[in-house]
Amino acid sequence: MKSRIIVPSYLKRAVSETAQKAVVEESEAYKIRITNSMIAAVMLSANQTWNIGVKRMGDFLDNLTEWLFYFDDYMKDGVGFEILEKRLKEHGLYDMYKELILDKQNTGR
Repeated sequence: MKSRIIVPSYLKRAVSETAQKAVVEESEAYKIRITNSMIAAVMLSANQTWNIGVKRMGDFLDNLTEWLFYFDDYMKDGVGFEILEKRLKEHGLYDMYKELILDKQNTGR
Protein backbone atom coordinates (compact mmCIF):
# COMPACT_ATOMS: atom_id res chain seq x y z
CA MET A 1 0.00 0.00 0.00
CA LYS A 2 1.35 3.42 -0.97
CA SER A 3 1.26 6.21 1.52
CA ARG A 4 -0.12 9.51 0.38
CA ILE A 5 0.70 12.93 1.71
CA ILE A 6 -2.06 15.47 1.57
CA VAL A 7 -0.82 19.04 1.26
CA PRO A 8 -3.30 21.78 2.12
CA SER A 9 -3.96 24.26 -0.70
CA TYR A 10 -2.71 27.25 1.31
CA LEU A 11 0.64 25.46 1.70
CA LYS A 12 0.79 24.66 -2.02
CA ARG A 13 0.18 28.32 -2.78
CA ALA A 14 2.94 29.42 -0.36
CA VAL A 15 5.41 26.96 -1.88
CA SER A 16 4.47 28.10 -5.39
CA GLU A 17 4.91 31.78 -4.46
CA THR A 18 8.26 31.03 -2.84
CA ALA A 19 9.42 29.12 -5.92
CA GLN A 20 8.31 31.95 -8.22
CA LYS A 21 10.15 34.49 -6.08
CA ALA A 22 13.30 32.36 -6.16
CA VAL A 23 13.11 32.08 -9.95
CA VAL A 24 12.67 35.85 -10.33
CA GLU A 25 15.60 36.56 -7.99
CA GLU A 26 17.84 34.08 -9.81
CA SER A 27 16.78 35.53 -13.15
CA GLU A 28 17.69 39.05 -11.99
CA ALA A 29 21.05 37.82 -10.65
CA TYR A 30 21.76 36.08 -13.98
CA LYS A 31 20.83 39.24 -15.90
CA ILE A 32 23.24 41.27 -13.78
CA ARG A 33 26.05 38.73 -14.38
CA ILE A 34 25.42 38.79 -18.14
CA THR A 35 25.34 42.60 -18.20
CA ASN A 36 28.56 42.80 -16.17
CA SER A 37 30.20 40.30 -18.53
CA MET A 38 29.15 42.34 -21.56
CA ILE A 39 30.49 45.54 -20.00
CA ALA A 40 33.79 43.84 -19.15
CA ALA A 41 34.11 42.57 -22.73
CA VAL A 42 33.38 46.06 -24.08
CA MET A 43 35.97 47.56 -21.71
CA LEU A 44 38.64 45.11 -22.85
CA SER A 45 37.75 45.63 -26.51
CA ALA A 46 37.81 49.43 -26.24
CA ASN A 47 41.13 49.36 -24.40
CA GLN A 48 42.79 46.96 -26.83
CA THR A 49 41.34 48.47 -30.00
CA TRP A 50 41.60 52.20 -29.28
CA ASN A 51 43.83 52.24 -26.17
CA ILE A 52 41.11 54.15 -24.29
CA GLY A 53 42.28 55.10 -20.82
CA VAL A 54 40.48 55.44 -17.50
CA LYS A 55 38.93 58.92 -18.06
CA ARG A 56 37.52 58.28 -21.53
CA MET A 57 36.55 54.74 -20.49
CA GLY A 58 34.50 56.19 -17.60
CA ASP A 59 32.63 58.55 -19.93
CA PHE A 60 32.10 55.73 -22.42
CA LEU A 61 30.78 53.35 -19.73
CA ASP A 62 28.44 56.02 -18.37
CA ASN A 63 26.91 56.34 -21.84
CA LEU A 64 26.79 52.57 -22.28
CA THR A 65 25.03 52.16 -18.93
CA GLU A 66 22.44 54.80 -19.81
CA TRP A 67 21.69 53.08 -23.13
CA LEU A 68 21.44 49.66 -21.48
CA PHE A 69 18.93 50.96 -18.94
CA TYR A 70 17.04 52.79 -21.69
CA PHE A 71 16.69 49.66 -23.82
CA ASP A 72 15.95 47.46 -20.80
CA ASP A 73 12.88 49.60 -20.06
CA TYR A 74 11.65 49.08 -23.62
CA MET A 75 12.51 45.35 -23.51
CA LYS A 76 10.10 44.98 -20.60
CA ASP A 77 7.42 46.47 -22.87
CA GLY A 78 8.37 44.03 -25.65
CA VAL A 79 9.65 46.65 -28.12
CA GLY A 80 13.33 46.89 -27.18
CA PHE A 81 14.80 45.54 -30.39
CA GLU A 82 12.59 47.79 -32.50
CA ILE A 83 13.65 50.84 -30.48
CA LEU A 84 17.30 49.78 -30.72
CA GLU A 85 17.08 49.56 -34.50
CA LYS A 86 15.22 52.88 -34.67
CA ARG A 87 17.93 54.65 -32.62
CA LEU A 88 20.69 53.10 -34.73
CA LYS A 89 18.98 54.34 -37.90
CA GLU A 90 18.56 57.83 -36.41
CA HIS A 91 22.31 57.97 -35.74
CA GLY A 92 23.27 56.54 -39.15
CA LEU A 93 24.65 53.35 -37.58
CA TYR A 94 22.11 50.73 -38.62
CA ASP A 95 23.85 49.64 -41.84
CA MET A 96 27.12 49.07 -39.97
CA TYR A 97 25.24 47.21 -37.18
CA LYS A 98 23.50 45.05 -39.78
CA GLU A 99 26.73 44.25 -41.60
CA LEU A 100 28.93 43.66 -38.56
CA ILE A 101 26.43 41.95 -36.26
CA LEU A 102 23.27 40.68 -37.93
CA ASP A 103 24.78 39.46 -41.22
CA LYS A 104 27.65 37.69 -39.43
CA GLN A 105 25.18 35.91 -37.14
CA ASN A 106 23.17 34.74 -40.11
CA THR A 107 26.24 33.38 -41.92
CA GLY A 108 27.61 31.67 -38.79
CA ARG A 109 30.88 33.63 -38.60
